[in-house]
Order: sequence, then C-alpha cells, then structure tokens
Amino acid sequence: MNKVKFWLPLPPSENRRLFPRNGRLILTSEARQYLNSAPIAIKSELKKCAWRTVEKDLPVKFHFYFPDNRRRDTTNYLKILCDALELGGLVSDDKFILPRVYKTIVKDCSLTVWIEAEKTKGEVK
Repeated sequence: MNKVKFWLPLPPSENRRLFPRNGRLILTSEARQYLNSAPIAIKSELKKCAWRTVEKDLPVKFHFYFPDNRRRDTTNYLKILCDALELGGLVSDDKFILPRVYKTIVKDCSLTVWIEAEKTKGEVK
C-alpha cells in the first residue's frame, strides 16, 4: 500500500530527550522508553497496510493535538518522532522524512500526534 495513517502518543520534547553525563549527552529514560515502545506500534500499523520501507524523500504530516493553548514548540518533538519512525521501518533513514507540521487545540484531549505518509507514484512498488 502507498498510504499509512496512525496515532502515537506525544514523545518527550527535545528539551527532555538528552542529559549531560561525564561530558557526553545521554538519552533520558523517558526518551529510551519511547524509542523502545513507539517503533513496536509503528511496525504494527505498517504491517496492516503492507508498507515497504522507503529509501527516498517522503513527505510526512505530523498533526499535533494539545488540550490547551500553552506555548509549545512542535518542532521540539520531531527529532525523537523521526527516530522512532526510522526504527519502526517507515523509512530506512530519518534524513528522508520531509516533515509537515500542524498544531490543533482540542479541549480535554490527550497529548497525541496523528501521522500520515503517502508514497509518490515513483516510490510505489
């Protein structure tokens, strides 16, 4: 199939992804946990629609849903989301992801992200 759509929980932001230790940057336990669980959910969704890993540029829409108007930088969530999409098999390398970011406020919703990707005609096999 050449189109996939699915929900994921919101990952930790870039501000909570890494912490310094002995002069090196280490993934936080929250980021490690997300990178362990999200690819499993992604693989499950990709399997449902017979998705083949893409090795070319792929436009991906990220629809962020927030329950309030607090100030948030949606681009701070992209690094870990792109890493999870790569580990889940959407693309062979996260450098191929061309993000399109949308932000929506929905009262009483949980912090989630809706992801859509569609292969172009040249990529469908």
